[in-house]
Amino acid sequence: MPFCVDASTPPNTNLANAATWLAMLDSIKNDWDPATLRIFTGARMSCDYDTLGSVIVNCCNTDPSTLIGSCTDEEIQLAKDRQFKKSHYIGDHCVTTGPFGICLRKEEVYCSYTSQLARMIHDQGQPQLGMTWGTADAPICDGFSVAQFTAINWSLIDFSEWYSNVSASIDPVGITNSMTTRICAATGSC
Repeated sequence: MPFCVDASTPPNTNLANAATWLAMLDSIKNDWDPATLRIFTGARMSCDYDTLGSVIVNCCNTDPSTLIGSCTDEEIQLAKDRQFKKSHYIGDHCVTTGPFGICLRKEEVYCSYTSQLARMIHDQGQPQLGMTWGTADAPICDGFSVAQFTAINWSLIDFSEWYSNVSASIDPVGITNSMTTRICAATGSC
């Protein structure tokens, strides 16, 4: 059959690469702030927990379904963002001090982005540009300026974390069956 491929042909990685670049273009379109001329701007998000009783109530858990009751909407959203790898951990700091200077309550601070891809580009692009994340007391979640974004050396960006998402969503058997059905319908020779 003319549409068969030799099984010994090595896998083509261009599909994952092309899908990643298309997803990045779509992310840029949806995450471009014309007012500030910034790309992939993040938001400071935080969660906190009792240092002595975090086993009972820990609003910094990554499973949003466990954050019922005493956790805020922001903490639940942060748990979702962390679960989907859209957040970068900045650090933690003490927010409530007890007797003898013992920290009773800590806050974990993150920069959260609209997509995993945006977070990945920040994780790898910021060090190239000499940018910092700031501190837990003063996080820097700014997006890239156009000049910064174009200065990133894209050949140094490792997209393997994203490729695994693309590869996981591709069903080769389903694609083959769909193509076979369409070819059969078009040719009438099945």
